Formats: sequence, structure tokens, C-alpha cells
Amino acid sequence: MRLLERDAELTALGSYWAEALVGRGHFLFLGGEAGAGKSSVAREFSRRVAGRGRILVGACDAGATPRALGPLVDVAEMLGVQAELDDPEVRRASLFPRARAALGRSPTLLLLEDVHWADEATLDLLRYLGRRMDALPVLVIATFREDEVARTHPLATVMGDLASAAGVSRMQLPLLTAAAVAELARESDRDVDVAALHRSTDGNPFFVTEVLAAVPTAGATSLPTTVRDAVAARASRLSVSARRALEAAAVVGSTAEIALLRRVSGEPSASVDECVEGGVLLDQGPSVTFRHELARQAILDALPPGTRVDLHRRVLVRLTAAGSKDHRRLAEHAVACGEGGAIVLHAPRAAELAGRLGSHREAAEHLRTALRHGDSLPLADRAGLLERLSYECSLTSRAAEALEARQSAVALRKAAGDAGRLGVDQRWLSRLSWLVGRNADADRYAEAAVATLEPLGAGHGVQQHVEPAGARRFDRGGTGLGPARGRCGAGGG
Repeated sequence: MRLLERDAELTALGSYWAEALVGRGHFLFLGGEAGAGKSSVAREFSRRVAGRGRILVGACDAGATPRALGPLVDVAEMLGVQAELDDPEVRRASLFPRARAALGRSPTLLLLEDVHWADEATLDLLRYLGRRMDALPVLVIATFREDEVARTHPLATVMGDLASAAGVSRMQLPLLTAAAVAELARESDRDVDVAALHRSTDGNPFFVTEVLAAVPTAGATSLPTTVRDAVAARASRLSVSARRALEAAAVVGSTAEIALLRRVSGEPSASVDECVEGGVLLDQGPSVTFRHELARQAILDALPPGTRVDLHRRVLVRLTAAGSKDHRRLAEHAVACGEGGAIVLHAPRAAELAGRLGSHREAAEHLRTALRHGDSLPLADRAGLLERLSYECSLTSRAAEALEARQSAVALRKAAGDAGRLGVDQRWLSRLSWLVGRNADADRYAEAAVATLEPLGAGHGVQQHVEPAGARRFDRGGTGLGPARGRCGAGGG
């Protein structure tokens, strides 16, 4: 896919190259989080300057024991210093000057990939070259993962030592904007929710392109294997204790309170700190967050089902013990661990708040969740949930679902022998039937409501049985959902 929103960085690289061509060498540390496109920018720049000088590429490799001077080994033959490296008596005191001299023989672009994994000798080479770029026709671009270089990382020390050196600078690649993600989606001809894609990837180019590539075979919500592998590789470098803390963080949510995380994981604060130092989690004061929702999802997907359920249950228990009033969050964890009693307790409360705040689609979804797990509820309670679902659906242009839910409520009210609520439900069925164009049904339900409520006497009308979260406002709003029919019409009181 096309490189987007990198023109400013490529222009800056061009100016450094122009200076190098006249003998004013430059050493650039090119940073960005994993997947930000550092290598893509370096390759594109190499393509642009091809034919105007040598292009040498060396790389550091991830591993418990990195190669000694790995990047120099990669380019040694082209530089003409292979013999020195092969010499068993070689010493850095002579090798480094020879390497610098070899670089300076002709205009050279030297790419050093992933120096956050550099061995000690390579770090010393970076420090040596960085202080001696003057009078060299050389541009060195050293890429590194910003999110893996904490304050105590050896590379951070090197960059600090070179911060004031002439001819040394640092550049950080930003993530893509929503506009760029939309452009990539258009170019890939994939039918995706661009806003959701940008939120879940945070504009990380690697994640964006991999998700788009997976859409035809896996669907837009599936997590590509490449993304899972990238996240798993980073997590594998953590200690066992830190991985457990990371798994707990993934279950807690996109943002996890450190105090809660410690209790749920059973691991010490040092394990959470290791996740932050390793760039897997971000420090947010009393909480930590994942860099990307896709990264969190990758950790979740890798959890064995039993472990995942157990962690959700621990979160639910801890939040409940702490007196949490976040019923949406409590319901979410209850669903994930299959705690039916907690689901039917918290989901309706979450729906009540959502409806009160005007989030009627979300309120309806909470009520659907409660109903899916509420088979054992008393008839009256289940009927009440159906009535609330019908009401919320009527506010979100889902008249057919509102009608169906109200019909189910009627059946339960009949079974429970609650004539008062039954009559109100029949009245609502008259209104909803009229809304979907079923006028004959509207008349029939209106007549049934009259027949049910009239024997109950005065006071058994709408005002005694208003819907929750604003039903009176709904009645008074002049919505014209139905004409007045008889003494208890679809639109009357």
C-alpha cells in the first residue's frame, strides 16, 4: 500500500542527504512504535536516492544474545572490512576507525535497522560514529522502536550522550490520521467501518494494513495472524510474572487500574512496571493502557478459555467488593464469566442509566443481554425487561422489534394474571401496530386494552403505568405515533 503522511519526514531525509553529498555527514535516530513504518520510510528513501551513492543495510536481531556488531557484520564485505572482522586479534580501537574511513570513501547511505536490540559493541559503534560524522559524505539512519526504549534502556543512554553532538538528530514517526486510514481503506477497496478501524489500531500503519488485508477472508472484525504474532512476540520477551499481569490487564479492559490489576493477577507492581518498560502497556498514572485495542485483543485471544473466564470472574469479584457502581462494566465481566445472577442485576441498571442519558441503542443492548440470561427470572421481572426493551426500541426506529418484545410481554402478563400491566401493554401494541402500518391490528389491540382496563375502574390508565426513563416525555412530545382510538386509544391517555 502507498506510503501516506510521510512527506515531511522524507523531505527532511532529503535535506540530510544533500548535506552528506557535500561532506557534511549526518546521523539520524528514526524512532516510532512497532509498526509505525520506520522501515517503510527508510526503504522509500533508499529508492529515491538509488544511483547517487552506496546503500548499505545492517540490522540488529531480537534474541537473548544479540550478534556482536551484527549490523557491521552485515555490511562488512561491501565496506571492505571483512578481513578485520575475521582477524582473531581484532580490537575495536582499530576496527572502528577503519569502518569510519571505509564509510567515507564515497557517498553512502547506511541503514541500521532495529538498534533497540543492539549489542553493547554496536551501541559503542553508534556512539563512535555519531561523534565523528563531520567531513563524511555519509547519512546514517538508525531505526528503533520508541515504545521499547525506556529511560534505563542502553540505547537511551547512547542517544543522550549524542544529543548535543553536531550532525546528530532524532526523528519520530507519528501514527496515521483518520483521513489516511480512510484513504488506505479506499485504495484497498475494502468495506470497513473506517472510524472503528482507526480507533482499534490507533492509526498504526502495520495494524491498519494487516486488518484490511484480512477483511476478504476473515471479516473486518477478525484479528489477522500477523498482528497476533507481532503482539505475541513482544509479550514473549516478558517474564512469566509480567505476562500474567499483562493477561490480567487485557481482561480488565483497555484501561486497567494498577491496584485492581495487582489483585486480579496476584502479581507485584514490579510485574506491571516490566510491562510498561517493555512498551507493551502505557503509564497513565494510577492506571495502565494498551497502545492499541488490537494488541489487547491479541492477548485475549491467546488466553486459554478457562484462564480467561477465571480472570473475568476475579475482576467481577474485586469490583463488586470495592462497591463499584459501574454497572456496564460489571455486566460485561459477568457475561464473560457466565455469572447469570450478576448479569440480570447489572445489565438492567446499565440500561437505565444509558436510557436516562439518551443512549437508547445502548440501553436496548443491555436489556437484550439481560433477557438472554434471564430465563429463570420471575414472569413479572422478565415481562418488565421486555417492556423496557420495547420502549427503547421504539425510540431508535426499531418498531418491529419493539412490537415483538411487547407481544412477548403481553404473553407473560397474561400468564402472571396482571391485568393492569396487560392493559398498558395492549395499548402500546395498538400504538406500535399503527406505527408499522398494521391498522387493523392497532384497532384490535386498542379494543383489547379497553376491555382489559375498563373493569379495573378509574386510575388504571397510562399515568399509573408509565414506562421508565422518560415515557411520559415520550407521550407528551407530540410524536403522533398513533391516533386516538376509543377510550384508550393508541395515541390517547
